[in-house]
Amino acid sequence: MSTKMDELLNKLVKLQEVLQEIYFLEKENRELPLPVRKRRRAFEPRVQALTEKMSIIENLAVRIGQLEQDLAITADSQRVVEEKLKLIRTQKEYDALATEKDFLTQAEEDCTLELNALKEKSSHLEAEVAQLREENAASESELAGAEEAVKAAVARNIKKVAQVRKKSDKMAEGLDPIVLKQFEKILNHKEGVGIVSVLNDTCGGCHMVVPPQLISELYTKNRLVSCLHCSRILYMEA
Repeated sequence: MSTKMDELLNKLVKLQEVLQEIYFLEKENRELPLPVRKRRRAFEPRVQALTEKMSIIENLAVRIGQLEQDLAITADSQRVVEEKLKLIRTQKEYDALATEKDFLTQAEEDCTLELNALKEKSSHLEAEVAQLREENAASESELAGAEEAVKAAVARNIKKVAQVRKKSDKMAEGLDPIVLKQFEKILNHKEGVGIVSVLNDTCGGCHMVVPPQLISELYTKNRLVSCLHCSRILYMEA
């Protein structure tokens, strides 16, 4: 039993070295995209800002078009009034046309004032949009490059994991599937360390004291012994 247990423990120790490589490659693949995703999230408000400014410019263009149309109608009305003024015969007719002319003049002034203000606002926004579009294009290009680099790195790691997995599968031949599954589960939950030696009666993983009863079982080697605190498999250094 002792010899078989020694062989099993030695096999797990050697297997751990290979499985650790897989663990850290897969961990790296999980972490590689995070910085770029963070940058992408930070970039999204700038894209939204550009969309909003363009929407405002479109709405301004609609209003400017309406005002220009109103100005054209007002100008036509003013010409009609001017023609009528030439034909008036009574003071009453003159007063009515003068009131209408004053109304049209005021309407023209109000319309022109709003139109000029909106055109100025639109011009400023168009300049901001042009700058923002240029900056966003540069950022998007940089982000796309970073995302492609991450994708390539992840693909290389996946390929390497497949290669290392073949090696680990070969090394794991003959191991009890239940033991192997338990070992891999512990290793993946404990930062790539599933089996550790006991030094000075303490667990080499969590550094907690191993009870005397477990120390005794480690020497008798009748079964696999796990740390009561971190669940890692324990073995005694030869």
